[in-house]
Amino acid sequence: MKKTILFMLIIFSTVITCRRIKNMEQSVVSIVPLERLEVSDDIRSFAYFYNEGLYISIPQKGIVGIGRNDIFLTIGEKNKEYNMPDKLSWENEFIEFLKNVTGEEIKTEVKKTEKRVFVEYKFSKVGKIVVGNDKSIFVEHIKDNGKEILKFSENGDFLYRLGRDGRDDQNLFNLDTSIIKMYVNKENGLWIKYVLNGMVCFKYFNKYGKNLLAFDENIINSSLTPYIPLKEGDYYQVEDIFPLMDSTNIGVIVNVYHKNDRYHIKDKIYIELNKNLSTESYWKFKKKDLVFFNINSSNNMVFFSYLPEENYNLIYMIDKGGSIIFEKKFVLRKFNAKKISLFLSSEGILTGVYKKDDNLVVLQWK
Repeated sequence: MKKTILFMLIIFSTVITCRRIKNMEQSVVSIVPLERLEVSDDIRSFAYFYNEGLYISIPQKGIVGIGRNDIFLTIGEKNKEYNMPDKLSWENEFIEFLKNVTGEEIKTEVKKTEKRVFVEYKFSKVGKIVVGNDKSIFVEHIKDNGKEILKFSENGDFLYRLGRDGRDDQNLFNLDTSIIKMYVNKENGLWIKYVLNGMVCFKYFNKYGKNLLAFDENIINSSLTPYIPLKEGDYYQVEDIFPLMDSTNIGVIVNVYHKNDRYHIKDKIYIELNKNLSTESYWKFKKKDLVFFNINSSNNMVFFSYLPEENYNLIYMIDKGGSIIFEKKFVLRKFNAKKISLFLSSEGILTGVYKKDDNLVVLQWK
C-alpha cells in the first residue's frame, strides 16, 4: 500500500512539474497558394533564412524564394506559362486563413517585396536545398549520370558547382548517393551528410569549394570505442552524427544499453571529435529519454521528448557543454492539415510547413 501511494505521489509530482513548463508560442508566418507555384505535392525540400523567406526546391521546376505575400526569387527554366505580373500578392488569403484558424479578425501590414528576380537556369532535377549565412543557395542537382551540388548567390546568379571531390570536379556523386542533409557553418563552408552503400558519410567543403574533410561512420565508430564505458554484456548504438556550426568538428550522440535490453538507455553520451577524430569534449546527459532532432547555428542541440500524461511534445535545447538552455511544451499543429516538413530555421527557430486547402502554411514556434 505504501509503495502504491509513493508511486502515485511521484507521478503526481511529475505531472505538476511538467505543467509548469511553458508552451512554445506558435505563429503563422505565411500562407502560400500552391497554384502560384504551379505544383501540387511535388516539393522536395525547404529552407528558411531567418524571417526573410522560405526557399522551396521543386524537382522539375527549380528554386523558388517566397516572402510572406510575394515570390521574390525564381531560378529555373522560363516557359510559356511563366509570367511575372505586377501584383502577385496573397495577402487576402493570408488574412482569411488566420481568421479561420484563430476565429478573430486580424489586421496585417502588407510588406512590399523590394525586388522580384527571375534567373533562367536549365536544371535536370533538383533535390535538397540549404541557404548559407550570406544568403547563398546550395542545391542538390540530380543528373542522368550522377549528382552534384550547385551554388547560387542570393540574387540567383550561378557561382560554381561541387563534384564529389570539390569545386568544378568532373567526378559526380554516384546516383545511388542519398543526401540526408546539408549544413552551412558560420564560415559558409558546406557539410554534406549522405548515405552510400548503406554507410553514412560526411564531406566538408570550405567557402571556396575545396574539399577538406571526408569521414564515414566506420572511421568515426573506431574513434569512439575507447571513450565509451561498457561493462560486460553492455553495448552501444550511435543515435546521430552531425557537424558543429562554429568549426569543422563533429558531434556524436551515443546510447549505451544493458545486455539484452534495447528499450532502456543506461547512458546517453555526447562526444565531440575534431578533424583528426580526437575527442575534444565528452559528457553524459542527465536526461536519457531525449531524441536528437537537429543543431542550430549557435551549436545548441534540439531534442524532442513526450509527455504522455498531457499528450504534449516536449522540446529541449542543450548547449554543447551539456547545459539545458530551455525546455518547453509544444503542439505540432492546432488545425487539420497535412505536415510536409519540420525543420530548424537558420536562426534556430522551429519551423513547420503544412498543406491545407491547396495552400502551403508556414508555422513557427519560439
